[in-house]
Amino acid sequence: MIRSRVHRESVALSAIFLCSYPRCSRRISRLNDDVLLVLIQMLRDDSLRTLKSFSQTCKYLRALAVPVLFSRCRTGIRTPDNEQWRVPRAVFPFIRHVTLHCLCPDADAVQHGRPQWATNVWLCGVLDPPPFFKDGLMHMPHWSSITIKKNMCHRHGVPWTALHAILSVPALRKLRVHGILFAPRRLTPSELFSPASIAPLTSFTYTFGNLLSFDDLPAPSELEALSAVLEAVCGTLEYLELTAASAPLDTLERLRWPRLHTLKIPGRRPQPQLRSYASLFSNMPHLRVLGLELHVKEPLVGLAVPSPSSSPSFPWPELEHLFLPLPLPEDDPMYSQLPSSLHTLSVLCYPHYAQRDEYHVGSCDIKPPRPTSQALETILGQCLASARLTRLEIEYAVPRRPGEDLLGLVVNACPLLEELKLFRYRPDLEPDDPIGASTRAWKPPHELAVRPPPPLSDLSQC
Repeated sequence: MIRSRVHRESVALSAIFLCSYPRCSRRISRLNDDVLLVLIQMLRDDSLRTLKSFSQTCKYLRALAVPVLFSRCRTGIRTPDNEQWRVPRAVFPFIRHVTLHCLCPDADAVQHGRPQWATNVWLCGVLDPPPFFKDGLMHMPHWSSITIKKNMCHRHGVPWTALHAILSVPALRKLRVHGILFAPRRLTPSELFSPASIAPLTSFTYTFGNLLSFDDLPAPSELEALSAVLEAVCGTLEYLELTAASAPLDTLERLRWPRLHTLKIPGRRPQPQLRSYASLFSNMPHLRVLGLELHVKEPLVGLAVPSPSSSPSFPWPELEHLFLPLPLPEDDPMYSQLPSSLHTLSVLCYPHYAQRDEYHVGSCDIKPPRPTSQALETILGQCLASARLTRLEIEYAVPRRPGEDLLGLVVNACPLLEELKLFRYRPDLEPDDPIGASTRAWKPPHELAVRPPPPLSDLSQC
């Protein structure tokens, strides 16, 4: 990651240097537009300011850079002033993504009362787009994505009128709502809508916060609004990410999802999870990514429920990436049915056991269990028999009197492995434990040296 960032910065500096001199500028102009557009996109990903400087070197590069420079539009909304929603018409042809950043001062009105702009303490009083904003979106030929966000998660929500105004723009394909509640008020009869009035979304993300106090979430009204939207777009949706506390699992199980290839549900639920994951998401036959980064407690839930009479079949034959939360039941029959298409398997605690003493974990009354190597060895022994993994993520604690380390199983069962993410906890040693002598002789962490991997050329000669 560091190397790629340094590379992008060197590319940016080299490009600006070349364009600073007439002779070099003529040379770079000989590059075809495809190469220059790749360079421009690299500069955009690195720094908008760098791209702006690059675009000012000549008119030719300026013309190529303008669509990228103005492809993203961001506005912060503080008051109900309609001028904050106004977007210059000159940039309409270039805008692809719009971000609405809620800066409303009423975010703490639930606790302190008397909101300044809203009539309901749960609702934002400034995120109410005027008619000309919706009209402007409809006249942006390349616009298809919008993000509604708030930096700090508060008990503060987007009104349904604002969401419906945005969702009714036909060109919308991607909607992301982050850090702000999703229509936290029951829909009135006048607000009910026809599914045909909602844009055919292909991507929908609603993330609020993985670790929350459940008293902060007006779940029933959120479930109603989320269910209404999901029912309208389930036939076109390809990517879906929902905060676990607000995910309408009954709706997800009931609807059909013919195009969905990615499902992510992070966080924790207010009630214990009783249904198996396969039974909840069996109507998503084309899933390629299933990310269940959940904090779970008793009773343990797995992919399927063991049954002496029958063995359920694996519902996602095209699955490539599977993220499961610990702890898991050890006798799940689907562990041995993972498809050969599976490349990534992640079996981790959420939050990690190493985070048990962090403030944000303790303040939510969460105590991550200590993952045992015996249980994980049993699970991996079944999973690795059929999958052809190139990436593995595991978390476990080494027993005080270990036999063969779990890593030995990984080495033997995953010959194609390219990436290993490991949370491995040493045993809690007693003061007179003979094993403790070698452990206490280790250097402190700040004295340990990190050795970079050898070049690929050296590895090929081994």
